[in-house]
Parts: sequence; C-alpha cells; structure tokens
Amino acid sequence: MKPIFYSSVSRGIRICRVEISGGEGTTPEEFAVAAKEVVTEFPGTLPLIFDGEIPAWGTAMLVHLAHPTPWVALRIPQHSVAVVVASYSSERRIGQKILFPPRS
Repeated sequence: MKPIFYSSVSRGIRICRVEISGGEGTTPEEFAVAAKEVVTEFPGTLPLIFDGEIPAWGTAMLVHLAHPTPWVALRIPQHSVAVVVASYSSERRIGQKILFPPRS
C-alpha cells in the first residue's frame, strides 16, 4: 500500500508524519513514488522530523531526499524524543535527542 505523508510546521520545525495503512505494509517502489511526490516540501531552511512507523529502507530514502535541510531527526515514540540522524548546521549534532513534540 502506498504510504501517505502529512506535513506541518510547529515552532520552526517541519514535521512529516508517515502513515502506511491497510496492515499489509508497502513496497520500496510504492514508498519511493510517494516520497518523490512530497520531496519538494523537504529541502529548505526548516529542520525536519520524520514521525511514523517507517521501514529502515524508507527512512534512508527520506533522509537522502531531505538533504540539504539544516538537520533531520527521527521520532522515537517510546521516549517522547526525536534523535538527530543528519545535520548540516551547528544548531544540532548527530545523535542529539530533542523533545517531541518540539517545545519552545
């Protein structure tokens, strides 16, 4: 099943929620097509947090497509944080945890 991407901005951070409904998952091909449909929203001046149950290969695709945002993080729901996985800014470093949802 093709994933659905929802994008919003909260406190200067773009949040991209990924949903794969239907219970049967998605293929790499379906995921790539859906990601390319929203890729124009990723790069830019806003940092980006990906949220949702995303396959590892899907996460790699998204981080690649998000370049060159200031930094990219993945939400870890069990700990109410997001972890920075790519950074092109001195604002955040790889491995840094930030509260999720972001707070001022």
